[in-house]
Amino acid sequence: MAGSWHLRRINCVVVGLLARYFIKWILRIFKDKKETRRLMVGDIRRDVKILNSTDISKPESQYNACELNLLIKNLADTEITEKMTVTIRFRL
Repeated sequence: MAGSWHLRRINCVVVGLLARYFIKWILRIFKDKKETRRLMVGDIRRDVKILNSTDISKPESQYNACELNLLIKNLADTEITEKMTVTIRFRL
């Protein structure tokens, strides 16, 4: 009788851990995807300032690459800096 009580307790712990895993790693993905779509459809416009740009393209390359440092206000209206690389192909 005492052995079955321990097995039930272990079973409850395992089921609890699996439920947490499912909520954390599976359901969270769908929630984040829904939130991302909501933000994309919301059409929130933001002004961006280019702080500086650096040409990082290689000589004799068909591509022109620039690294930009941007100043952006995030959704909480806090200014953040972001580094972005932009690549443009030349048409010869």
